[in-house]
Amino acid sequence: MKRLIFDFENQKNAVAIFENEAYTIKGHFGFVKYKYIQTGKEKTILYEATQIEFKFPAEHTIDGEPADMELIFHLKSDSIFEESLLSFIFKSCE
Repeated sequence: MKRLIFDFENQKNAVAIFENEAYTIKGHFGFVKYKYIQTGKEKTILYEATQIEFKFPAEHTIDGEPADMELIFHLKSDSIFEESLLSFIFKSCE
């Protein structure tokens, strides 16, 4: 069983940038824990969220159609997966 656990913190010293149709916020936002089972033992990788991006339109698509927005968390860890991205895409409902 794989689980993601979000543990975000209030950010006081974040830096916000707007460029290339994206808002980027850099700072230290807390952690995402990734729990999984490997060879019968529960393992956890702790990622620090260091950057959040809001992209308009999204980089990715839904069923081949461009999504309206994408929310991307940039995550860093000391594990073998040193840097990872966690992306959510959104399509507006009409």
